[in-house]
Formats: sequence, structure tokens, C-alpha cells
Amino acid sequence: MLLLIAAVVGLGLIAYGVLTQFPLLRSPMGARATRTPATPVQALSAPMALAGADRIARQRTAVRQVEFRVIGLSIVAIVAWVALYHWYSLADHFVPDFAFDKIPDHFNSLILQGSVLAFLVITATYVAVFWLLKQTAALSPTLKVIIVLFVACTGLVNIGLYPVGALDVFYYIVQLKLPYVHHVNPYLTTPLQISPGDSANSFAFALGLQLYFGPAWVLVSWIPTTVTGFSDLQTTLVGLKVFNLALLAATAVLLYKYQDDDKRGWVTVFLFLANPLVLFEGVGNAHNDVMMGFFLVASMLALARGSWLAGPLLALSILVKWFSAGLIPLFIVVMLINRWPRQKVLLATLGALAVGVACSLPFWSGGQMISGLTQGLSSSQDIMRSTSISSLLREFLDQGRAAPATISLLQTALYGVFGVFALAMLWPVWRGRAYELAANDTFLAFSVLLSLLFPWYLITAFAVIALRRTRSSMGFLIVATTLGLLYHPLSVWAWFNSGLQPIQIHLFQALLLTVPILIFLSMELAGSDMRRATSTRTRPATIAHP
Repeated sequence: MLLLIAAVVGLGLIAYGVLTQFPLLRSPMGARATRTPATPVQALSAPMALAGADRIARQRTAVRQVEFRVIGLSIVAIVAWVALYHWYSLADHFVPDFAFDKIPDHFNSLILQGSVLAFLVITATYVAVFWLLKQTAALSPTLKVIIVLFVACTGLVNIGLYPVGALDVFYYIVQLKLPYVHHVNPYLTTPLQISPGDSANSFAFALGLQLYFGPAWVLVSWIPTTVTGFSDLQTTLVGLKVFNLALLAATAVLLYKYQDDDKRGWVTVFLFLANPLVLFEGVGNAHNDVMMGFFLVASMLALARGSWLAGPLLALSILVKWFSAGLIPLFIVVMLINRWPRQKVLLATLGALAVGVACSLPFWSGGQMISGLTQGLSSSQDIMRSTSISSLLREFLDQGRAAPATISLLQTALYGVFGVFALAMLWPVWRGRAYELAANDTFLAFSVLLSLLFPWYLITAFAVIALRRTRSSMGFLIVATTLGLLYHPLSVWAWFNSGLQPIQIHLFQALLLTVPILIFLSMELAGSDMRRATSTRTRPATIAHP
């Protein structure tokens, strides 16, 4: 069915391109216009009118050429997405533990090699279309329709994909069943304790851990799960995917509202919503980073417009995943720069506290929620390894049989490094640097230093980048999108075809994720906007409200 829908959309785009490039409706050749004698004024204005008509004709031709190119590139991308659907469809592969590494013959398989090619083609077409849209003076209504159709089609394909990149969404489902089916606190109990025989458990992992996501995620996830229920695992999975696509679309609307003109708004919508990594990880693999990013973008829009809602919206983002907590000092500085009245600051603070209390109260259990959440976070970092600085150093120390006190000291030191970095970002903002740039730098620093760091963590970073694009951030977005998509199939090569040891594999994966982030942050610290902000001795600049 998905293949049929994608084919219909693709054929429709082709038909439109043919009709716009080669119009079939012409004036009859035998028709003759009745000529009337021209007045002297008409004779003088005729050349000017012809020049104006010629200029308009050239502009229309240029617009049609852009439309035709965007249509052609969109069709190529849709074909590549459909190829991925053919290899990894939910309908054909709904079995426990299916993933890239379960493809027979691993990276020697033509399927995995074809997946690498498909990801490269999709990324290349994405970059090409973005460049075309950016170079166009104004986006025609047709281009806007093409953007909507393209995102709808690729989003639909990703809904139909098995979450082949990660099984986290099944962990989400078994954890959500604890409060909504078994009516127990997910921060105090585990799926293994409550429902060891649940058939959904065979799809999930970390069944012995308490929930390590925030209570806002649990409460907001009631929306899709109350529609789908939990009786059929596949239906619940599709419901979460559809909900994530809706959240991505809502985030794109917020990004549009953040921009100062219609064209820039639509280009920003395409930049985020058509990003293949965002679609694959946010919809295909259904990661809850989409929800965190939505609330963060909403809070930043509220902050830029001087609304007290910035406080509670930031609190919601933190209470989904705590990555956004490092932005609290930045929000305070922006409020000071924009000279918020004390009453508004107090209202934002009380709103954030109210959200925290309202979200935590159903799970509080005399404060045991905090200890359960902390234990879940700590255990998840103990059993999982990735490419972040924290994870890599812990793995090195584990190999050297370091004492637990040494590992704890390392973690404390990394928190200190992040704290220094986050505070260092505040001074340039005080001196006039765009706070959106500082927000992205701070978020990425948290991810690379303290989290586990996987490709889907970039979803939120890409949303923040879209708020205010720079040349360096766009370069990072393109590189990170490409390497983030290749992370999964190339990891199969590293684990099964390379002969590398686990620590060497994680270092190889770090080349795909960690190193690009570190290079980008280094460029940001040495960037011209940072130097100007730190060297200018002026009063803090008020941040304009979009």
C-alpha cells in the first residue's frame, strides 16, 4: 500500500513537471488578433512594456525550472526511501530483535550496501533541494505544495519502516504499559518484575531497569497510546510513529513562526522537516527526542517573544529528557538582556515549578521517584556503551579495572567541564552573540560530554540550528546528517566484518558522531561572531523578537 501511495505521488510530480515544462494548451494557430492603430503614447510605451513582459517571462521560466528540478530530485529521494521500505518494511519484518545487524551476511550483503547508497542519495537530494530553495528569490505556491507532498510521502514511508536502527521504541512501549495497563509506578518497578511473560518484552531491552525518562514524557505519551491502546503491539508502534510525525510537523510550524519572512520560513521548514536523519530517527525509529525538541523550540520561541511561557515550556522539555537542563542559565541571561520585568520572571519561574510539580506528583511516592529515575539513568550508562566522551572514558577505565570511586570522580569532572563550557557561552551572549547559537553549542556539548550519544540525539540539535542558520552550522548539519545515517550500516561492518575489538569499534563510531561535534564546537569557539562578541565593549544588545 505504501509503495502504491509513493508511486502515485511520484507519478503526480512527474506529470506536473511535464505539464509545466511543456504546456499542452496553446492558442490556435489559425487565430488572428485584430490590430488597431497605435497612438503615439502607446508607440513610446510599447518597448518598455515588451521589456517588462520579457523580464516577467524570464522569471516565470526560472521558477518553472526550479520547480521541475525540485520535482525531479524529490522523485529520486522518494525512490530511495521506497527502496529502504522494500528492505525493512514493518509489514514484512515484524519479529523480535530485527535490526541492521540481522541482515544475512552482514555488510557483505547487497541490502546493507544498497542501504548505504540509498542514504547517500537521499542526503544528496536533500542538500540539492535546500540549495535550490535558498537560491530562489521567492517560493511559488507550487514549490510549497511540493514540499508538503514530499514530506508527507517520506513521512508515510518512515511510518511503514521497522525501527531497524534501534529498538528503543519497544522499551518505550513496555515502560508505558506499567502505568497505563498495570497501574504501577515505572520509577519504582520494572517490566521484568510486573509482566515477565508479556509478549512485547521479546521486542524490547533493558527490562530490568527503572524508567530513565522524565515524567512529562510518560504523561504526554498518553495521547497516542489512549487512541491505539496496548492490545496490539504493532498498532501501538504505528501510533507512536504517527504522533512523532505530528510533533515534527508542529515543530516545523514553530520554526516557521520564528523566521522573519515567508520564504525563509518555508526554507527552514524544509531544512528541518525534510531532513533524512530527522525523519529516519524521529519517525522510522520513533525516538522520543522529537518530543524534547518540540518543547525546547516552543520555549525558545516564547523566550524570543518575551512570553513567560518560556519557563514552563523549558521545564517540559527537561522533564522529557534532561538534556535541556543545561540551558537554564542561558534563558536567565536572555531574560536579563531583554530586561524582563520582575513579575514576568517570577511568573515564568512559578510556571516552571508548577509544571515540575504537576508532572512529578503522580509518580512522586514520597520522593522515591527521584532515586528510581537516578538509578535507571546510572544503570543505563553502565550497561550501554557509545561514542560520547563520558562513555569512551568509562570503557577505558573498565578495561583497566578502575575503582568505582575513580569512575565517579571522572563523571564529576566531566560535569565540571560542561558547567565551565555552559557558563563560558553566556558572556558572548551578554555581549551580543545570538543566543540560539549558544543554545545549540551548549546542547551539543552536553550530548558529547555527558550523554551516551547516538545519532537520534541530533534531532533536537538540528531543530535549534534551524532557528538561526550560519555557514558553519549548516556545514555541520550536512556532515552530521550524512554520517549519522551511515552510522547504522557502517557499525554493522565494524562489529561483524572488520575484526575490530569493542573499544576500537566505539572509537570508529566516534569518528562518525563525536569527532564532527568536537570539530564544530572548536570552530564555534574560534568563530568570528564569538570574537566580535567577546571583544566588543558595549552594553548588552537586546534580542529582537521574531
